[in-house]
Amino acid sequence: MANDFTGKGLLVGAWLLLGGYVSSCSSLASKEAAIMVEREPETISRHLLEHASIKLAEMSQAEGALTTWFYRCSNVLAYEIRSESSLNQTVSVEIIVTGVNMHIGLNMDVFLRGDAPEELRAHENGHVKICQLIYQDGEAKARRAAQSVLGRKFSGAGSGRKQALENALNGASEAICSLYRAETVVLANKTSDAYDKITDNGRAKLSVEDAVEMAFKQRKE
Repeated sequence: MANDFTGKGLLVGAWLLLGGYVSSCSSLASKEAAIMVEREPETISRHLLEHASIKLAEMSQAEGALTTWFYRCSNVLAYEIRSESSLNQTVSVEIIVTGVNMHIGLNMDVFLRGDAPEELRAHENGHVKICQLIYQDGEAKARRAAQSVLGRKFSGAGSGRKQALENALNGASEAICSLYRAETVVLANKTSDAYDKITDNGRAKLSVEDAVEMAFKQRKE
């Protein structure tokens, strides 16, 4: 299991990699048939800022608001064992990935002080909109990431066969989620950073829709 929780200023992004289940099966006929993506609907939760954790409350002291996003990624992998060896009580395996069942999700939390003005509420909704737009084609992003490991070999070692397989599979799963992360949380962080600069953290007289559009364009430049 690996995770990355990053943030700058009042924007926070996160992703989760789960090594998850492991399964074994024979080679599949095509990349299309070998990949399944389960996409959960996004969720938005809204909270009073005083109910946030101490860490989040400290991050939001200056502005009185904070939005966090969490892009989830977990995989069930099908594989074949290509080689296996044992030396000095260490087992080493090499696998080839033959199928991916990928599960993705997006959870967003908005924290606002009770007396937050409408402008600040609208500004935080802009962060939510950015995350939603990025997640709209989440399935396509996930498929591209999953396709990158099909047919590839991954190695693992451990004190036993089970541990060696788990390490090899975790390496494959990490490769998938790292690519997915680059197209989701990293993109959300960069775009939201641009959005905050364009809007001066909600102080600029600019509509949220225009600011979001400008942030995506600026991020591409």
